[in-house]
Amino acid sequence: MLIRGVGVGDDDASRLAAHPTLREFTWYAEDVPLRVWQPFQAAVGKPEASVVHAREWFASRGGL
Repeated sequence: MLIRGVGVGDDDASRLAAHPTLREFTWYAEDVPLRVWQPFQAAVGKPEASVVHAREWFASRGGL
């Protein structure tokens, strides 16, 4: 998950798309123009990342 303005390169979307363990991707780009982040997110082509509280994440994996 990227949050706010982050410098991305021309090949970063394809690198994220090809990453072997990355299953979800979201860019919360509140300070980035739509014309920048929407095509980038589409190019990554992963389902939107789920936002969960740490407690929920640990519980989904059997607890601490």
